[in-house]
Amino acid sequence: MALQAVQRSGWVRHDLLTRVSASRGASWADSGSGSVGGSVSVGTGGLIWLWCVVGLTRERMRIRGCTPLAGTRGGPCTSRLSGAARRPWRSWSGGWAPGRLALAGAEPDMFPLPAGQAGLSPAESAAVVEARRLISVLGECRQEGAAFAFVADVTAVEAARRLRARPVDEDAVAAILEDPWADFDGSLRVVGLSDVPGGCVVIQPWGHVPADPEVAGPLSAGTVCYGVAANPKSGDQGIVARDGTVEDADTNPGGSDAGGHLTSEEILAEYLYQGHAVAYCCAAAGLRPSDARAVVGPPDMWVRLP
Repeated sequence: MALQAVQRSGWVRHDLLTRVSASRGASWADSGSGSVGGSVSVGTGGLIWLWCVVGLTRERMRIRGCTPLAGTRGGPCTSRLSGAARRPWRSWSGGWAPGRLALAGAEPDMFPLPAGQAGLSPAESAAVVEARRLISVLGECRQEGAAFAFVADVTAVEAARRLRARPVDEDAVAAILEDPWADFDGSLRVVGLSDVPGGCVVIQPWGHVPADPEVAGPLSAGTVCYGVAANPKSGDQGIVARDGTVEDADTNPGGSDAGGHLTSEEILAEYLYQGHAVAYCCAAAGLRPSDARAVVGPPDMWVRLP
């Protein structure tokens, strides 16, 4: 019970902790295996603790105006959080420390940078800038029941060819947009395709198909495809396909993945795109849209899958 222990500390409400974690559907609340006092294994909940140290420190300083986690009450969980905040530049698994990760956040001066301590690399700083731009450009584009796929270095026309899709006439599209449930099986065969800098975007405002293996796999031939479906029951469900093969499925993009498989770059991306699954997948595929049209519609073309 990490969640219960932090709540019992008396200085943070449940809604604040939820906002810090930004992990829709993630079952981290009962995970207390991360050890903040020493080297933290990302695979045993390290990201959970890392998020909490940075995020809860910011909330405590904002609410009470005190030093980071000073005088924190509570059991082992909050003691570990307090200890980590007093040593914010101690390196964790993946090469990240709370202080260095905070440099990528909204308050980069939360933990003063010690002399001789490395900050963000040029590539990491560029990732921060692009994340802020992309999240701003896409805005609140997530909608329940919709799905998206982001394909690197593939045009919309080529995507249609790979999917063996055919154009849909305007009247058919209008009927689906008005009531996709009238013939839902038929509606699921229709997707939108748009070109954006870096590749193309596949959308379906009423279904899960762009994030299905049968679509992500063929789209990824010779490249990579990141997809996500906003499942109303279970939250965001992601898929990663590369060179025609599904590499990972049922992921939680932008949901603070605590898996030990994450690289240093992926840890940064998880932090930057917390709660922004669509932007996370877009960035992971290397797409750089200048506006939200490819995601919110209307797309460049509507096509029907076989």
